[in-house]
Amino acid sequence: MNKYLSFVLVFIGCIYNGNAQEEENKIEKEVELKEVTVVQRKKAVEQKADRTVFDFSEQPQLNSGSVLEGLKKLPGLIISDVAGMMYQGKQLEVYLDGRPLNIYSNELNSFLEGMPANSIEKVEVITQPGAEFPATSGGAIINIVTSRTAKNYLSGTYSSGMNFTDYDKTRVRFNNSLLLNARNKYFGWQINIGQNYRESAQWSTVTNNPTSSPSVVLSDTDADRIGRSTYVKSALKFNLKRDRLLLNYDMNFNNNDAYTLANGFGFNSDDFSKTKSNRQDALVTYQKYFEDVTKKLEFRFNFNRNSSNFKLDSRISNASVLDNSSAQDYLNFKIDYSQEVTLLDKSKFSVGTLIDELSFEAESDGVENLNYTRRTAAAYTELQTDYKNFKFILGGRAEDYLIKGNTDTDDLIPFKKFKFFPNASAQYNFSPQIFVNINYNKK
Repeated sequence: MNKYLSFVLVFIGCIYNGNAQEEENKIEKEVELKEVTVVQRKKAVEQKADRTVFDFSEQPQLNSGSVLEGLKKLPGLIISDVAGMMYQGKQLEVYLDGRPLNIYSNELNSFLEGMPANSIEKVEVITQPGAEFPATSGGAIINIVTSRTAKNYLSGTYSSGMNFTDYDKTRVRFNNSLLLNARNKYFGWQINIGQNYRESAQWSTVTNNPTSSPSVVLSDTDADRIGRSTYVKSALKFNLKRDRLLLNYDMNFNNNDAYTLANGFGFNSDDFSKTKSNRQDALVTYQKYFEDVTKKLEFRFNFNRNSSNFKLDSRISNASVLDNSSAQDYLNFKIDYSQEVTLLDKSKFSVGTLIDELSFEAESDGVENLNYTRRTAAAYTELQTDYKNFKFILGGRAEDYLIKGNTDTDDLIPFKKFKFFPNASAQYNFSPQIFVNINYNKK
């Protein structure tokens, strides 16, 4: 369809140009240039000294379907139920709008699969996390930046999709979503409600193939899965003269079933499992603007709650095998200030501080077997500057840790420490696509 349309447009253009040339040969006319419009589009991929930025907002191949489907299309990014996310061999910690999601493996994939890709503005793969990010963030970070803009009118958009396969047996997937978007002279608001239903199957066989004897099947597993997701994303935006107040609340609920039939060397099982998870996230952001448009001061308070329950029943013995549950609360308060400074070609200076606390509880068959609390207080400063084809970053971060907790049998050994973590990056661009960089980052 697209190839055919492109051909038609080119063909029409050729006819138009030919007619125009004939008219020009017959009569000369004075043409007055009345207006020139310059349109600047976002870069599909932007390479910076510490990160690679993929724009989702203007790329149809990325912003259709779910976020998980869009991420799988990014070059160099590998997504696995077991290993999580990896980029160019580096393990990635997943952030949403600059905040750690603190969910992993299957729960993370279910959350991303239940989130529409058209709600994403861009994805940042930060291979060298600077002073802005916690020193415990590991080797690399993927930051998913959602779109939180509200238009100057009331609009409603409903979308729905369905696909199916008849391989082995008929399996279906479908989704529905409703987006309401509005703005008046007092505030803007946005709400996105939707649900996803998906059926899938997985078959795996593990064999032992020695050279001197016949192969032995160690395990043969067939699994049928049903995933259900419901989500709500809401936003309120108030313009207070030059300042701005943003209120956001997101909720994502997953209810997944799995039927697993397995047999192998010395075992045989027929199990049914049910996983329920609920993620709620509330965010308050106040942005202070100045006469100097390069200055920005931002206050951010975030509360996040994740809860999950996993049950595994054996259909052979008709008995419960596992009944595990967990609950996690995360509080974060952060202040960031940035402004441009006169240094070389273009420079930006940033400074900030934060305090956060994470508490985690886990139960098995109604018995609490882990209670864990982590508190972090931090401050950072960073300078980014450009000079001709060079890009430089220099920064540092100080962190104070306090970790404590207990199991069902004993207390955990408390951990308390204060450390300073410097970082530096330098990049030289031979061309927009060819560059070389060097980084130092202590974690």
